[in-house]
Amino acid sequence: MTTSMPWFRMYHEFATDPKVQMLSEVDQRRFIMLLCLKCCNGDVTLQCNEIAFQLRVTEAEWQATKARLIDKGLIDEDGKPEAWDKRQYVSDSSAERVRKHRENKKRYSNVTETKCNAVDTDTDTDTDTDKKEGDKPPVKAKRFSPPANSDVMNYLVQQGLQFGNAGNEADKYCDFYESKNWHVGKNKMKDWKSAARNWIRRINENEKSKRDIAPSASDRITAALKSRGLQ
Repeated sequence: MTTSMPWFRMYHEFATDPKVQMLSEVDQRRFIMLLCLKCCNGDVTLQCNEIAFQLRVTEAEWQATKARLIDKGLIDEDGKPEAWDKRQYVSDSSAERVRKHRENKKRYSNVTETKCNAVDTDTDTDTDTDKKEGDKPPVKAKRFSPPANSDVMNYLVQQGLQFGNAGNEADKYCDFYESKNWHVGKNKMKDWKSAARNWIRRINENEKSKRDIAPSASDRITAALKSRGLQ
């Protein structure tokens, strides 16, 4: 099991803080080292010789640096960073995170156990309504959308209707079904192309009926001769 390393929050304002900018690069580095020592040692107060050793400087050099940092309001007399608790959160510590993780895990375990206990355990009877493994959810029917006149006309042409008649028949088709709120009988239309094919069949049937009713050329000639008494 790996142990998380201690860490602390450091804000971007460190780079633009006038108090920090007025320090030399050496003192800036030493201040950052003090932040690290505070993070590692917590509330433990280190002696001057211990701090000097950690900074790899003499006690005299540390005392001079300490005076400058105190003057800027960055550390206190014990060499600890000022306003540390305001900038660090309790939740940042690994111990606090572990505690919360364990609480959440325990809470989730209790919820799962409660749900499992509430499940019906009667498995002796199989019914046709039991969901089979691998069953797919039902696919929702595609919502019908009325076609544009141009779409109907193009489809009628594709189905063999002459282009000259297709535009007129498309208008008739759309006007007819719009008046019925796009219903076929009592049911809402689901496929306008299917209805269009039936529309063409009726057109062809009407044309055939007209041809059957109309007299042939020989019949017209015979009728004309009879009317003139020539036959």
